[in-house]
Amino acid sequence: CALGTIAFYSDAALTTTVTNPVSPTTTTTYYASCVNVTCKSPATTVSVSVTTTPAAPTAVTASPATICSGASSTLSGTCALGTIAFYSDAALTTTVTNPVSPTVTTTYYASCVNLTCKSPATTVSVSVTTTPAAPTAVTASPSSICSGSSSTLSGTCALGTIAFYSDAALTTTVTNPVSPTTTTTYYASCVNVTCKSLATTVSVSVTTTPAAPTAVTASPATICSGA
Repeated sequence: CALGTIAFYSDAALTTTVTNPVSPTTTTTYYASCVNVTCKSPATTVSVSVTTTPAAPTAVTASPATICSGASSTLSGTCALGTIAFYSDAALTTTVTNPVSPTVTTTYYASCVNLTCKSPATTVSVSVTTTPAAPTAVTASPSSICSGSSSTLSGTCALGTIAFYSDAALTTTVTNPVSPTTTTTYYASCVNVTCKSLATTVSVSVTTTPAAPTAVTASPATICSGA
């Protein structure tokens, strides 16, 4: 004001002053007037646009909630207003790409975003179990057997417990020692909780054991000593 003191009003009649700063809940027009004692200038208007801040998201989940390192989890949730976004920090400054692939157990922050307005956050965590390295020193002892015999499979895991499978997909475990009827390849994996390492293969060679001989005779069956 070139003269007087500025005052802000909520009405064009300049009867109701407002406390500054203002916190309107909807887009609102204010009226500014220079006041000299009791004399008020014509008003100049100024508007404050208000974007609704959404409520926090609901039904926020990670699927799956527990993963093996190297795997991914999809974050999801529902917003009554705005679009859901996921952040790596509670300040909601750094968005994350969904699905997520954390290397350690991690908490994410979900917020409903309406234009530039962000809701309070809802948290969701993804638990990570370390995937072991493949087993080493994997052997079959003996590595070659006769059919009907058995071989003991063994190996070393830096993390987890060794398990042996009959298939490359690591779905069917085998009882150790093994007694294959034909030459067979087995798949060794280190298992940490539910996380399986890459497989190391080991083979057991099988030689068919012949059936007992038949028609075994001595001719003649009876002899004289010295004959």
